[in-house]
Amino acid sequence: MLIKYLKIIRDKSHKYDRTDINGHEVKSSKIFLRQVLFVLITILLFLISLNGFSERLLEYCVSALSILTGLFITVLVFVSEKIPDKETNNENTSAKERTKQIQLYNYYKQFSFMIGRTTVLSVFCLIVIFFLIQIGTSYNPFEYIIAHQIDIESFFLFFKISINLVLRFLFIYWMIRIFYNTLFAVSSLTNIINLKKE
Repeated sequence: MLIKYLKIIRDKSHKYDRTDINGHEVKSSKIFLRQVLFVLITILLFLISLNGFSERLLEYCVSALSILTGLFITVLVFVSEKIPDKETNNENTSAKERTKQIQLYNYYKQFSFMIGRTTVLSVFCLIVIFFLIQIGTSYNPFEYIIAHQIDIESFFLFFKISINLVLRFLFIYWMIRIFYNTLFAVSSLTNIINLKKE
């Protein structure tokens, strides 16, 4: 059941991420270029931090993500009561008002599902940080490859380092996504406020 709900959040956030405020699909080339940019930035930061993260940095990230998660859950509860109907049945409503209502609906949907996705990513990041602290954060793979001979102990060490590197990569990528999603959500909220005042 949980996996089903997480899949819904993922699919819906992808849908509204690829849709503009009028309900038209955004060009796939823009989405692809953005994903490539995220991966390139992740690889760059991963190489820069090859020696690992300090525990103090991870503690700051835990505090920030915990605050962000609590804030986003509160916002989701508030926004769930504010989402308007997509269309109105009132025949006296002008075309401009109907367009405004559709745009407002799409902004609310973008905002809510992006916030939901960001909350889930924040929780996943907290889990990754927990495992990074347990495994250890200061592994430079090249140093261990050069310094150790091939035996059972080195095999398990290689396995441990591999998991550490995968967790580090996921942590950096998800943090970039959280940063982007937060900016996206804030811009959607700003557009909601501006659209309501027009």
